[in-house]
Amino acid sequence: MAKNKVFDDTILSVVCSDPAAPNSGDPVRVGSFTGVAITDEGDGGNAATNTSVDFGVGVWDLSVKGVDDGGNSAVAVGDAIYYVDADTPKLSKKSSGYFFGIALETVNAGATATINVLKLPPGFTQIADGILNGVKLANVANANVVGGIPVLHRIDIADAATGDVDTVLTHKTRVLDVWAVKTGAAGGAANTVQAKNGANAITNALDINVNDQTVVRAGTIDDAQHEIAAGGTLKITRTKAGGNAACTVYVLGVRVA
Repeated sequence: MAKNKVFDDTILSVVCSDPAAPNSGDPVRVGSFTGVAITDEGDGGNAATNTSVDFGVGVWDLSVKGVDDGGNSAVAVGDAIYYVDADTPKLSKKSSGYFFGIALETVNAGATATINVLKLPPGFTQIADGILNGVKLANVANANVVGGIPVLHRIDIADAATGDVDTVLTHKTRVLDVWAVKTGAAGGAANTVQAKNGANAITNALDINVNDQTVVRAGTIDDAQHEIAAGGTLKITRTKAGGNAACTVYVLGVRVA
């Protein structure tokens, strides 16, 4: 039987990166990992600079603010929660922070409330808002020697009159491919969808006068417009001349600096 296992628990005595002097019950950060303090710093038999921290799975009552990186934003059940050193409280929807867990209750936009949060442990494969196991996914640079992870936006287009469906992107994204899957009957010889960077076309207009379940792929991508800035608008313009224009548009990209 192996005798070199040091701990059989997810509670460890560690020096916390933030806050400077944790108190029992505080969310804390240790490097790129997050947890909840079980003791005050230096208490419970710890060295003066150490705190007992629970890094395991658990549900905690913690203070969370209804904000994200764009401003006030309500917290819904199931939202990813992040730890931000400079904020009070530390927990919110700001994906610029370190992944912490999943909200199990709601918080109004701009408000602060104590809610149940499901804490997830180091090693849990969590991809949310550009975070993998608490580590930010890298941007894809020119001639990068380590491959990047693509991002996919799914945009449902209703059978409605000519108009735009806008999605404001959190991260700067370079569009690689666009395709549409028809979700309604054919009809309307001039029915199209087109991906745009704000008002500027990225793709050609995709002909969606096709049968249900047919896939239509963009034939061109404008390399002068294919990078959408953080906070920029990915716009899908639906042009309907008649018949059914319902489809789902998929936009594949990579994050860039």
